[in-house]
Amino acid sequence: VANIHGDEAVGRELLIGLARYLTENYLTDERVKRLLETTDIHLLPSVNPDGNAADSRHSANDEDLNRAFPGWMDLELPRSELIKDREKEVKAMMNWILDNPFVLSISFHDGRVMINYPWDDSPAAVEGEKSICPDDDVFSELAALYAENHPFMWTGKCLCHCETFTKGISNGAEWYVVDNGMQDYNYLFSNCMEITAELSCWKRPPATHLQVEWENNLDSMLILLESAHMGIKGKVLDEDGEPLNRAVVQVCGRDK
Repeated sequence: VANIHGDEAVGRELLIGLARYLTENYLTDERVKRLLETTDIHLLPSVNPDGNAADSRHSANDEDLNRAFPGWMDLELPRSELIKDREKEVKAMMNWILDNPFVLSISFHDGRVMINYPWDDSPAAVEGEKSICPDDDVFSELAALYAENHPFMWTGKCLCHCETFTKGISNGAEWYVVDNGMQDYNYLFSNCMEITAELSCWKRPPATHLQVEWENNLDSMLILLESAHMGIKGKVLDEDGEPLNRAVVQVCGRDK
């Protein structure tokens, strides 16, 4: 997913390029063929097309869409109340996320070069301190996996900021608190594990620089897609071998 902030355009171009790369290499690249035959892949180049057209962070309604999702205070609300009065782009994203059992997601942003992961916010969150979620170890591993396969993201340094991040990754709230963001919404309301990639110091670099960004991020994108197959997966069946509706699986030591 990319371009939730309309003026952050690198991720948008990367996802358009990734769609082309996967389709054009299906018949000639075994890695791509295996990935496409075993993985449901959804690519959304622009959450905020109006903002992109206007070169604006905000939507046409002047809203920051990444501050407009349900959060902790909304956990007990029914779906009809969750989507009520939301921005049209947010409503579309919410329904898409709830209607599809996504396992893994990444949201592309610009303005820095690093990866962050939940929690961005929580009832006890303090800006500058880690806000630990139940799957913190998995999130940090996924974040590090993307950063390690990027030419320099793993160093934790970029040209536009003096602040550094160990391994090029950060817990969200440890960096800064984001309330009602899409990353936490995914994990809170659907169990989808979303991380956020800050791709480039330039939010809208010259077209001549996009090839560099593509080469910097291709391996990381492919490896993250393959990571959807990590862990345990299967079906919950009854004694007759039929799938159980609304089955809940709990893992010892995971309060989620």
